[in-house]
Amino acid sequence: MGYKPDPVISQLMAHMGSFRRRRLRAKLALVNANLDPDAFKNHPTIPIYVEGCRKRASSLGYDFDPFWLHDPQITHQRWLRILGARASRAFFWWV
Repeated sequence: MGYKPDPVISQLMAHMGSFRRRRLRAKLALVNANLDPDAFKNHPTIPIYVEGCRKRASSLGYDFDPFWLHDPQITHQRWLRILGARASRAFFWWV
């Protein structure tokens, strides 16, 4: 009948199938830019956003690590290493 598979579509379908097999693909970074280090827990609205982020990330097979932007233990060099190490494989949410 002359059917020839399209290599682009074949590659796309193989890629989509691989997502079904893997549960966790990457870690995301959720950065707390609030001056309060506990804003993810104590702020009037931010915990709602964080929980929504957690649920949506989980539904897509992701997990995330929270970071506090104003943490005195994280120097600018360390921030650059953290962000650089994750930049190619993660998204960042600033709350």
